[in-house]
Amino acid sequence: MISDFKDIELIQQFLLGDIKSFELLVDKYQNYVYNTVMRLVINKEDATDLTEEIFIKLYTLLKDYSLKYNFKSWLYKISLNYSIDFLRNKKRDKSISTDPEKIYEIEKKFVQNKDGELIFEIEEVYRLIGKLSNKYREIILLRYFEGLDIIQISEILKINPKTVMVRLHRAIRFLQKKCETFS
Repeated sequence: MISDFKDIELIQQFLLGDIKSFELLVDKYQNYVYNTVMRLVINKEDATDLTEEIFIKLYTLLKDYSLKYNFKSWLYKISLNYSIDFLRNKKRDKSISTDPEKIYEIEKKFVQNKDGELIFEIEEVYRLIGKLSNKYREIILLRYFEGLDIIQISEILKINPKTVMVRLHRAIRFLQKKCETFS
């Protein structure tokens, strides 16, 4: 995958010592990283702090960035891993926030019957997603919140596409089974 040319240009300028280029990358991706983190940590202060920490980490990691990877996907993976590490360290109950732009896909998959009628509260689905183990939750997030396909998820998580499909199937089956018990 090739990254956006503008990103590559900014990265190269930063690596040559142009700090303003890094600031432009931060401006471009700050909301993206914050939203990614917020979906996992569900706390504004934690999400703000983690976003800052991720960009500090990015500052040192950019020298290791390879142009063969899509920069946005690479940054997403860093954000995801950093957030998961944070949650592991906090060892607290994890849930997922509602994202109005993504609700439709989740509702269609887990909450609506075949006629499109809502049979389950979306908030309960989000709570259940938060109860999934990290390996299942991250695949649900990548697939339904980020809209990525199996191959893209496989590349980000560095696992076999068949493993992605199995985990996605298991996560969906778990969520559907839990939804059925409440309806």
